[in-house]
Amino acid sequence: MIASKILYEPINEKISEAVKESILKNYLEFNEAGSVISSTERRIPNLLDIYSQEGRKYFVSYQNSAPLTIAAGCGIGSLQGLPTSEGFGKIRDLFVNSDFRRIGLGAHLLHLCLNYARKFGYKKIYLPTTPQMLPAQNLFKKFGFVPVEEKKTKDTTQKKE
Repeated sequence: MIASKILYEPINEKISEAVKESILKNYLEFNEAGSVISSTERRIPNLLDIYSQEGRKYFVSYQNSAPLTIAAGCGIGSLQGLPTSEGFGKIRDLFVNSDFRRIGLGAHLLHLCLNYARKFGYKKIYLPTTPQMLPAQNLFKKFGFVPVEEKKTKDTTQKKE
């Protein structure tokens, strides 16, 4: 797949149904991922409305072909419904269709979301994942995300010094 033929834009009515289907299809690969997938499944029916609210944005990459081919998606929003003013954001609903992996789409979408996180005033970003999502975890580490368990251990060690 050639990344230059991919379009990027915020979710909209034209593509929202295809995005919903793609998210579910891609998350089925991680059927043991539990709560991360359950919370996504609860958001799916209202995806367009949810990401139209203040402090939230969902970006999609796709090929504008017939039929429309959704390549990837990634969203940013407040953590657990906190007001944006609290400064805590959360990356949500990130997926890359298996036909489009390893060409930088996930990184590009994550970068877009992190830029919007700054615009929205988020100071700290939470990014849920599961043990089954190893490629995603590697991407997140490249962006400076640290597993919660690892951070707790690091903080404890620093306090002992």
